[in-house]
Amino acid sequence: MTKVIKFLSNIVAYLFKNLGLIVGVVEAILKAIGAIVSLTPTKKDDAIYAILDKEFSVIKKWLYTISDKLAGKTDLPN
Repeated sequence: MTKVIKFLSNIVAYLFKNLGLIVGVVEAILKAIGAIVSLTPTKKDDAIYAILDKEFSVIKKWLYTISDKLAGKTDLPN
């Protein structure tokens, strides 16, 4: 029974890690779209990129932390 739970936990951890990668791809696509739409960069664009970086970093950190905990990694930062 314990092996089954560990196996399922590893599958869910794998899914969360790949979801984190997908979020990173979405972030890159949004930045590319923003660069294409705004051909002349302004300070407003820089503020939008900073917001995107901050929000997506929080989401990715959350997903990777969950993935690591489910995978049983013990050396996690607080």
